[in-house]
Amino acid sequence: MSGGNGGGLVVMGLLMMAGGGGFAFWCAREDKKHKAQALASRSWLSVPGAVVATEVRMKRSGMGRHQRVQYTPLVAYHYTVDGRAYQGTRIHFGMLVFGFEGPANRALAPYPVGAPVQVHYDPANPADSVLEAGVVTGNMRFGVYASIGVAIFGFLLLIAFAR
Repeated sequence: MSGGNGGGLVVMGLLMMAGGGGFAFWCAREDKKHKAQALASRSWLSVPGAVVATEVRMKRSGMGRHQRVQYTPLVAYHYTVDGRAYQGTRIHFGMLVFGFEGPANRALAPYPVGAPVQVHYDPANPADSVLEAGVVTGNMRFGVYASIGVAIFGFLLLIAFAR
C-alpha cells in the first residue's frame, strides 16, 4: 500500500463500490416495480372523482452555489367505490420531480381544484388509485447508470491504491 493516504482511499473505494452498487440495484428494482404497476393499472376499474387540492412543493438541497431546487407537483382527489369514500394522491406511477417550477405547474394544469377526474383504482384494493392509468415517468435508469459509474470509480480507486 502506498503512503499515508492510500488506506483512506481504499476505504473510500470500497464504500463507493458498495454504495453505488446498492443504489443501482435499488433504482433498477424501483424502475421495474413502477413499470409493472403502470401496466397493471391499465386493467383497473374507474369511477368519477374530483380534485380537492393541488400544490407545487419546492425542496432545496445542497449548500451555497451547489444548491439544487426540485419542484414536485402534488394533487389530492376524492372518489367513491361501493359507497365508501377514498382520497388519492397519485397522478401516475414513477417519479414526478422537475428542476424548474414551470413544468411542475404544467403537470398540474389538467387538474384544477374542483375539476372532475376519472380515477382508476385497483379492484383488489380500492384505496390504491391513479389518475393516469398505464403511464410511468421518471424512469430510474439514470440513477442506475450514475450509481454504476460511482461503483466503477470506487473500484478504480481500490485497485489504484490497494497495492
